[in-house]
Amino acid sequence: MTELRPWQVPAGVARLYLEHVVALGPVRLSDLAYQMFDTGGPIESMDGSLESLEPFWAWFISRMQAGFPEIPEGSAPSRTRLLQWELTDITGRVAYAIEPMGHYLLEVLKRYDPSAHWTLYKPVAPDDAGTHTTVAQVADGRQFPLEQIPYVRALKVLKDMNSTTPASFLMDKVRHQLELDTFGPPVAASGSILTDYLKQPRIPSTDPRRLPPAVGAELRAHPFPDRVISSIEQCILADPNADLGRLSDARSLDPEILAEELAAMGGHIRGVAATATDLLREGTIVVIKDHLMAVSAVVSGGEIKALDVEPIRLSEAEWLEFEAGMGRIAQRTGAVFDVTSRFRGEKP
Repeated sequence: MTELRPWQVPAGVARLYLEHVVALGPVRLSDLAYQMFDTGGPIESMDGSLESLEPFWAWFISRMQAGFPEIPEGSAPSRTRLLQWELTDITGRVAYAIEPMGHYLLEVLKRYDPSAHWTLYKPVAPDDAGTHTTVAQVADGRQFPLEQIPYVRALKVLKDMNSTTPASFLMDKVRHQLELDTFGPPVAASGSILTDYLKQPRIPSTDPRRLPPAVGAELRAHPFPDRVISSIEQCILADPNADLGRLSDARSLDPEILAEELAAMGGHIRGVAATATDLLREGTIVVIKDHLMAVSAVVSGGEIKALDVEPIRLSEAEWLEFEAGMGRIAQRTGAVFDVTSRFRGEKP
């Protein structure tokens, strides 16, 4: 039997989880409607249009900066609970708060293709790290990770709460990553899709639709006994003279060298080694082996200015191995790998 990776579940459980995600959609959109209503959010603007993501993002960042006091401690999204992962409190709150955005993005995508629906990701290689995750699929078979797109953006902001991103940040990313320019004109929006949820009572926390599949022993536990929760502060590889606040002005890094070295470190995209072309595609995330760590290129003007590292959960030995690999990249490209903070030493 093939050993499952920490983020994978048996095929039967994945199908149950897909059913859960479909049923969860109206629940989390209702939560979103009431959260916006309670906090003065732009609920009337939430019409499912691409443009609605601009006020959505601005409101979300304002709630993040406030620390999401309206979200209970210990909150976490369904996939995290299914996989039995533990998150730090603030990361868990952000992940939980971002979950409705994935369901809202499905409504946005439906404006361009009404057949868009949740399904299971189709792996392209046997060891594909994305196996059994939920994605949205459109009529021509393309699949899009609607849950991952806003989550990755939110974590990048969470790394540096003093930084600012334009209100159009998420809107621009979604337009690019959902390839919306390849669809025909969107169906015209016809009013907020959230206000109708306010006509119904709040959905209680005990609603069974909120619970991911209770799989018991069928799901192999991955307790990570030797793993630590990594810092969410920024780890980046860039020219030593680069201003991290203005990476667009930094010296460019050779994409061929980056791709070669990342492949040697076990870096892959959906089970296939990343190429220079992949890295130059904005928003591409390279997974290192089966570690809970991701690397993405900072692209500006068609050139790579830096590598941004997202160490989520890994052992110190795994980190040291990765750090050595990044050191080799730094040596070959004349860059430096700057680690602002490594480990808190907390056990899951």
